[in-house]
Amino acid sequence: MSDGFERSRLLRRQDESTDTVEDVGERSPFLRHSEHMINTSVEDGKPEMSLRNEFKQCWSEWLNGFVPPPVRWIPRYSWRSIPADLLAGVTVGVMAVPQGMAYAALAGVSPIIGLWTAFISAWIYAGLGASKDLIVGPVAILSLLTSEFVKKYPQLDASRLASLLAFGSGLILITISLFRLGFIVRLMSRAVILGFTAAAAIVIFFAQLKSALGAPLPAINTIIDFFRAMIQFGSQTNGWTALISSSGIVFLLALKLLANKWKWMRWIPGPLLVVIISTIISWSVQLAQKCHVSIVGTLPTGWPQPLVPPGPGLPTDSAFIADAFQSMAIIALLGSVEHMSIGMTFAFKNGYGATFSGDGELWALGVTQFVCSWFSGYAP
Repeated sequence: MSDGFERSRLLRRQDESTDTVEDVGERSPFLRHSEHMINTSVEDGKPEMSLRNEFKQCWSEWLNGFVPPPVRWIPRYSWRSIPADLLAGVTVGVMAVPQGMAYAALAGVSPIIGLWTAFISAWIYAGLGASKDLIVGPVAILSLLTSEFVKKYPQLDASRLASLLAFGSGLILITISLFRLGFIVRLMSRAVILGFTAAAAIVIFFAQLKSALGAPLPAINTIIDFFRAMIQFGSQTNGWTALISSSGIVFLLALKLLANKWKWMRWIPGPLLVVIISTIISWSVQLAQKCHVSIVGTLPTGWPQPLVPPGPGLPTDSAFIADAFQSMAIIALLGSVEHMSIGMTFAFKNGYGATFSGDGELWALGVTQFVCSWFSGYAP
């Protein structure tokens, strides 16, 4: 009787299912989860998916994240966008000249290195990045972090130390992207980045006082150090240097305020005008010879020879390696978080958030930093 009851029980289960006899025994959660992962739901009308097909799909999605975005948008590119794109490119190129030299000085390297970094990073990211609103180049935060590391080793070549940081930071970002660990970047709070950016602006202000005033100020780390330095060395300020610096700041602030009233003034490249006007005045009046104003001087021409970033001559002791790796990790983390937060904001605002891949962006940023390091550049 028990056999007949068990047979009828199985038949009822067979009628209720999709023509398959299921085991009525109690199964473990692991077995139920395995069956769910291997076979998709039949109720949704989806075909059964084997473990091999799931692996192929995951592999395809992983590779799809590293496909260069131009492969997707070039076939759909409208020729009507050429004038606007050319104008945007010229604007970015014009602004990259003064910014590249200024950020290079902040990083403690030659101004020409800032120009090389701006040029190379813009080309590399244009072929690998998914954001149409971002341009990768020297930025204040990474320049400040590079400077902090370079100052620790004044006996070594600053450009090689900066390239070493870019090399290591690029490898870290490439590794994170290959293992699909881009979600780690999103764990850092936006408030932390905003706080760090605001603090970096204050640090940059004090770091540039020496050049802006033309006075032999010592290192300034606190407000007390600032007032103490101004009392001791304020009388040695170069009046012409201070006048040129303050005039440039006032001009840029006035241009920004006027642009809020007259929209067409937004197209005026203020920083470039300041560079051109100050260069003409410096050359015509001979400020360096007559007024002892510090100038950039003659920049070398041509391209740097490709060089393996670590190179010979750098320390190999454990203390230097640990310090360098710490700086590389900080540069990779903060640079990627800043890039991702701004990039995602523009991506969802302008309707291409679905194609903005976190791992793909880390790959693009990592390759950009890696390539820049081979041409004496620092982390953009």
